[in-house]
Amino acid sequence: MPTKSTARAHCIPLTEFRARLSAVLKTEVAGMKRHIIIENSGVPLAVVMDVGAYEDYRDARDEEAEGRIAESTAEYLAGKSRPASEFLRELRAAKARAPRAGKRGRRRRPKA
Repeated sequence: MPTKSTARAHCIPLTEFRARLSAVLKTEVAGMKRHIIIENSGVPLAVVMDVGAYEDYRDARDEEAEGRIAESTAEYLAGKSRPASEFLRELRAAKARAPRAGKRGRRRRPKA
């Protein structure tokens, strides 16, 4: 059965996917960043995609993340931001002032 392709998606029959699993994952999914649509008798069954693309998809559908992004954008536009170098300098200074835990400060797990 011939495969169908678009710019970002590639349709492949289930039998071909099984036979070429490793090559498809390495070259098309990881290398070319294509989404693979696995079909059985022309009916789409599943989509295989690069992990980065999946994370982007998941984050884009996360309503809570959308709210945080909108809030931080509004704060930035209102001038409530500062350079990262300033923040990192303060973080390093706070870390240097913090007491370090010695061996006695650690808790041990109870023996089973």
